[in-house]
Amino acid sequence: MHDPKHNTREIQIVGFGTCMISGYPHDNGGFFKLACEEIATKSEAPVTSAVHSFGGFPAPRAAKYLERRALSKKPDFVIIQLGTLDALCPVRPELLGSARSKNLKTKIRNSTENAQLTPASNWSYPRWILAAFIGFAFQLQPTTPLPQFIAAIDGIIDQCLAAGAIPIVLTPFVYGSLYSMRSGVRYANALRELVAQKTGAILVDAMLALWSKPRRETLQHDGFHLSKVGHALVASAIANAVCKSLQERDGPVAAE
Repeated sequence: MHDPKHNTREIQIVGFGTCMISGYPHDNGGFFKLACEEIATKSEAPVTSAVHSFGGFPAPRAAKYLERRALSKKPDFVIIQLGTLDALCPVRPELLGSARSKNLKTKIRNSTENAQLTPASNWSYPRWILAAFIGFAFQLQPTTPLPQFIAAIDGIIDQCLAAGAIPIVLTPFVYGSLYSMRSGVRYANALRELVAQKTGAILVDAMLALWSKPRRETLQHDGFHLSKVGHALVASAIANAVCKSLQERDGPVAAE
């Protein structure tokens, strides 16, 4: 229950991103939901939220749905979780052998799905080292070239600001593979430079928040999807950024 003596202006928050913004691969405890709950508690104001998840969509493709899916709701804040997939340097099955074999493709797909659902452990490190080795050996490229990614996020930010919404831009998360991690750092740095030029936009350094814990605690076995611990860390970083923005807008809550 919210104390009516405090700020009761409803806060409209929309989540816009890939599968992890909906909490995947977990049934509950996703960072967007946790962040909205924390914002409601800290701000003592009702929060209305909606999430739009585009699993497997890189930023340029997802951007096409922003206005129709997210901005049509006239939100106060748009949480933008794009970049982790774009910066990823994926190991394609065809690099590992005869991908023409239907059985091999099925085994690889099943192994990938199981790794997404399995928490990381010390046994995950050999998998991540192998992925990094393959990345360096084949000089794998990110899912989305950096200029195309930044152009897409630039457009998303501008659309949000034009619609009167505050864009909360998340950096890429951490990766098990140090090869993809190197790519993620490049994309995060580019985002920091972009958001610094956009008056009204806010950057949430999710990468920094996740580095506060070992990767075996923040990632699943696949080295890409977040564990529940990882989701909680990102949620708190988002909530802190939104509450700071609300305080700057509305001032501190008056004492009773």
